[in-house]
Amino acid sequence: MRLYWKLFLALFAAVLIGAGALALLSQWRLDQGFVAYVNAADAKLLPGLAQLAARVYQQDGGWEGIRDRPRRWTRQVQWTIRSERQPRGDERRPPADEGFDRPGEPPPPPPERRRPPPPENRRWLDDDSASGRPPPPDRERSHGDQRPPAGPRPDRPPPAADQREHDAEFDFERRRPPPPEWASDDEDRGPGSDRNRPRPPRDGERRRPPPPPPPPNQRREGLPRRIALIDAQGSLVVGDFSPTASMPRAPVEVSGVKVGDVVLRPADRPPSVEDDAFLLAQRDWLLRVVLVMLPIAALFAYLLARHLLSPVRAISQAARRLASGDFSARVEADSGDELGRLSEDFNVLGRALGEHDGARRRWMADAAHELRTPLAVLQAEIEALQDGIRPTDAQALRGLHSQTLQLGTLVNDLQQLALADAGALDYQMERVAVDEELLAAVETHRGRLQEAGISISLLPDQALDARVLGDARRLRQLFDNLIENSRRYTRSPGQLKISRQRDASHWILHLDDSEPGVAAERCEQLFAPFVRDPERLRASPGEAAGSGLGLAICRRIAEAHNAELSAMPSLLGGLRVSLKIPLSR
Repeated sequence: MRLYWKLFLALFAAVLIGAGALALLSQWRLDQGFVAYVNAADAKLLPGLAQLAARVYQQDGGWEGIRDRPRRWTRQVQWTIRSERQPRGDERRPPADEGFDRPGEPPPPPPERRRPPPPENRRWLDDDSASGRPPPPDRERSHGDQRPPAGPRPDRPPPAADQREHDAEFDFERRRPPPPEWASDDEDRGPGSDRNRPRPPRDGERRRPPPPPPPPNQRREGLPRRIALIDAQGSLVVGDFSPTASMPRAPVEVSGVKVGDVVLRPADRPPSVEDDAFLLAQRDWLLRVVLVMLPIAALFAYLLARHLLSPVRAISQAARRLASGDFSARVEADSGDELGRLSEDFNVLGRALGEHDGARRRWMADAAHELRTPLAVLQAEIEALQDGIRPTDAQALRGLHSQTLQLGTLVNDLQQLALADAGALDYQMERVAVDEELLAAVETHRGRLQEAGISISLLPDQALDARVLGDARRLRQLFDNLIENSRRYTRSPGQLKISRQRDASHWILHLDDSEPGVAAERCEQLFAPFVRDPERLRASPGEAAGSGLGLAICRRIAEAHNAELSAMPSLLGGLRVSLKIPLSR
């Protein structure tokens, strides 16, 4: 798979996972927060219920009335909750027989117990009292004989038990009117009562089936069932659960004495179907947001991947140009990030490769030129001997031998330089007395220096105690090349001054010779292959010029020993070559 598609899929997956996680966490937090909000709102009703319990306690003189008639307490709780949740100014006073007396007023007298009216007179109670409308005066006449008989009808089954439980559980949510005056506290409005019997359909009215009860696993407990009443000793007075210390509660006080607590069991799920519908709508909205974010995330990932990989494509194209030999390939580095720095490094690499390629071409051209000169001389000498122009004697053979030695030296230097550039020179590193190696090289070249008219001096004349980690054979080659370079390019009569010193960490060597000199800007160029300063070429007859590889080989040997080799104009009028090599510890 291409890097572009990998980056695109990674970005798209990151955005998708983030959006999905945000939606799930938001939904989870909404569910938890909503249930907590409902529990907090329900807990605010506890003080009012505690006042209700205190009034009932005063009226009954204890908790026995509630224990004996728990349905009466449930209806009173329902009315209190309904009145607390109604807007201000719309409160309804509960009936007198429910025990809702005003604070400071004596309890009302018990209502007169009347017999229930016959079914034909109670029909308007079931039909019209719920809406607050009086029965029409001519209802009996309008229906006439079409009025159905009282009692259960054979063509309509009684309501199911689940439906009756469902209606009773959520009865306080339907805001029904107060019970009629003839309703007794002890009366059980069960399935056989006329109040629960469905009314017959009117003329032209289509009978609507009752709503089905919720499944048993989806039924919700109404707020009254989550409220319990305990006495001062903690014993349960009324309620469907055993209160714990962690449940919200409100104390019931009568004349400043605590006689019990009203306890609320927190809900663990949304208490109503409407609450579930609200949460479901929020869940749908979050899902739609995630679905809308998918194409946006895909577009964002596409554009970002394309933007991030555009420098990579440019670098790839430039790299192919470099591989084909076009070292002028460059990449525009217009950003300060990692890709921008990579582009800059690539440009540096391109310039370095171009410079090395140019140096390689120049080196090959110079090597061919240097080899052509002795070969041409050698060829001319041999042809002269063949043509009889020059006699074949010992002098001619010495000339051929000299040209052959010069050619062999040049080939050997080329090989040494090539090996040094490739890092293939053989080094046997050990502790070496470097000052003693220098003195041995000076004694070897002293006779040739004197023959060339060059005096030599050593400062100090005694060997220094200096040991370095290096190859004695390569260090001796370095010293031989430096001394031979001075002998070859110093005008006679001349002088060569060799001084050494050591400090805490380095051994330092200076070689100063006399005229001719070298300009300061050309000193560093002397370490390049095949570079010879015209002013330093010796013009003595019979002395061939060097190959121009000696100082280049010396620089490679010094670098292999972690040493520094440099050149500058000398105070004697010629060239100063300095070597600084670290001591061995």
